[in-house]
Formats: sequence, structure tokens, C-alpha cells
Amino acid sequence: MRRPSAAGLREDDSTWGGDPPHTEVSRFLSSCDLMILPFVDGVSTARSKGVTALRHGLPLLTTYGTKLEAEFVHGVNAYSVPIRDRQGLADGLLELAANPEFRARIGEGVHALGKTQFTWDVVAKQVLRRTPDRLTSWGREARVCVLRS
Repeated sequence: MRRPSAAGLREDDSTWGGDPPHTEVSRFLSSCDLMILPFVDGVSTARSKGVTALRHGLPLLTTYGTKLEAEFVHGVNAYSVPIRDRQGLADGLLELAANPEFRARIGEGVHALGKTQFTWDVVAKQVLRRTPDRLTSWGREARVCVLRS
């Protein structure tokens, strides 16, 4: 993929990778206009980085593998290209950078998906639905607690 300066973007418009401390992730993501996640086997709702983008309402430029999960709709809540399509990622970056309305629309779709499927309440209900009514591993009814961060 072309570096930002070669794509018509300034070098200081981008933050290149790294792992910010856990306590800084939300603040870091709040300063971003776009999240690029070029997964080698495609985006998935099982990937915490993708879910993090959803929860922050960040427009998502990503890749898909043999198929795109039904939750992700190209142009609605993701800009998706096939895996290993470097030029597609570069083109997507240019299109999203040049079109703030399109980027905002995808961000709204991402945020809506995050609110409907990836809140703590929704995840806790999914866990409880997949768990027996009574957890008796200790010979008594277990209490399940979900901690919100």
C-alpha cells in the first residue's frame, strides 16, 4: 500500500500502528477519523479490534476473506476489499479521505452496528442464552456477573 504522502495525504495526518497502553486506547481511537484493519483472513465479529472500531463508531476500511460476514455491509458500515488487495485498500483510503460525507455515513453505520450487537448488555444476554439456566459446577446455583469497563 502506498504511504500517505504518495497517496496525496500528509505524513502527519496518519498514526502508524503500535500498541498504546490499554488505558489510552479509547482516547487514541477518539482522535481517529478512520480505522484500517487489513486482516489476512478477513474481518470478523470475533475480532476484538473490529469490535473496538464498532464501539467507537469509527469508519472501517477492512478486508474480507471468502465471504463478508452478514453484519458487515460494504458502503453501509464498512468499506471492504478482498484480502491481499493492496491497491483496493489504497483506493479505499483515498476515497474515504476525499469524501467526508461517505466516511461519516459509514461511521454512523458502524456505530449503529456496535450499539445493537456489541454493548455489554447485548453480549451478556448472548452469553446467558448460551449458558444452561443453572450453572451447577460447584453443586449450587452460580451467580453470573458482567463487569462493565
